[in-house]
Amino acid sequence: METRCVKDFVANLLQEVTVLSEINKNNYADIQDNPEITMLLQIEAKKAFEKLLNLLNEKSVCFDPINKNSLSCFYLYLRDRWNEMHRDDKPRTDNVYNLSPYSPINQACIALAKTLIKELPEIENQHIYDLLMPTCNFKQLDPLTNKPYYDLQLHQFVIGHEGKLLNIEWCFQCLETMAEEKRKRAATSSRYTARHNQLNVVKLSTKDERLVSKHSVLANKYYDAIQSNQQLDVVKRDFLDALKQNEYVVTASYGEQNKDFLMETILKDIVSSARGLTNFIYSNKLNKDQWTSFLKLVPKNDLLRIMLGINLNEQNWVQKSEATLNEILKANYPFKNQDEIRVFILSVLEVYEIVRKEKEEFNSIFGKNVGYYFGLAHDKETKLKAANVYREFLTSKYDITDLNGYLIQRGLFNNFSSLLIPSTGYMDAIVSSISNNFLSHIVSLANKLATQLNQKPVVNSKYGAINLT
Repeated sequence: METRCVKDFVANLLQEVTVLSEINKNNYADIQDNPEITMLLQIEAKKAFEKLLNLLNEKSVCFDPINKNSLSCFYLYLRDRWNEMHRDDKPRTDNVYNLSPYSPINQACIALAKTLIKELPEIENQHIYDLLMPTCNFKQLDPLTNKPYYDLQLHQFVIGHEGKLLNIEWCFQCLETMAEEKRKRAATSSRYTARHNQLNVVKLSTKDERLVSKHSVLANKYYDAIQSNQQLDVVKRDFLDALKQNEYVVTASYGEQNKDFLMETILKDIVSSARGLTNFIYSNKLNKDQWTSFLKLVPKNDLLRIMLGINLNEQNWVQKSEATLNEILKANYPFKNQDEIRVFILSVLEVYEIVRKEKEEFNSIFGKNVGYYFGLAHDKETKLKAANVYREFLTSKYDITDLNGYLIQRGLFNNFSSLLIPSTGYMDAIVSSISNNFLSHIVSLANKLATQLNQKPVVNSKYGAINLT
């Protein structure tokens, strides 16, 4: 009998994962009420697909015989991905398998786990859940069925905020019993003795109760029926029937905590350079509506670290950031099109805002003592408003060099042109230089980059020496 090699293990799996990866590229429909979480989940999925496909392609020419050692890299891949979703024995993001069982990346990981089990049946006590979620104890007994959690489908349980496995049907039994006890207590007297302590019922935490109640559209209806005691039997039956079906759609979410942990996972692989965030955003094909949303989600320290190589804990970080930002504004970066330039300038604007908020009301003695009183300088609030106007312009349909037309069309020219339109006259240039108007310099950089799109790229800054293409 011919010995199967690792390349044989990879062959069929590679084809299936490639197809799922292509589905993922076109799967940008909102899967949560929060579009920001949806965006981050899609970025994480793309990153996970890239790692898996790279691993499969690498092993597609491996002739080592199949055994646990030769396939260990795939076990490690599943373990590492789980550790990014679930830390300190607690779930952190909505891309966990039981909240997104049918997402393309989770389907790819499930296919990998099933193939590993099929290829190595001699390994005892190996279950798909153990490979996908290695820190969870699925051998513990489900309080509803008194059987291990292995018997439940992925969508039939959740991992509570403290890491506890929770059978959805059992959770609703607890909620229903507690609501009934509450109604009986109200209808009789304060001396009513609760019976739920005598039953296999526990009170869910507020967070877990919300997680369970929002588990699906039908789950939410069931929860409302429990609270109102209206049409309970009908809604309950519909919910339980749906829960048994593979087509059941999970809508539960861990909420805002998703953002911090997803961003941490996403940002750690971004190369630190002035172009780092631009390359990342553009390579992930985020649309214009998502550019600013993503940049606003990047923590300040990460933004400065990636863009400027500066840490918020450093002494004089504001002055260092300003000096580095000045160097960036002098550079000639090569870009492929205007959209890349727009993303880059938006990244620079985010850095500018962080630094400007930390500085004094006026950037210079000229602005403080002379310029403001003669209308030649602007306070901090006005500059931040102007930065936001320019941000909106960058995500508009206007050509990147037509800021003038945008301001006139929007009726903003009189209020913001002196801050945003680069100086052309001799005196204007002197005033801009003395008052240290960063915003007009940022606009000048955008215009310069746009005019050299079809020219040979020239990099004259030490911050542009890092792989800019």
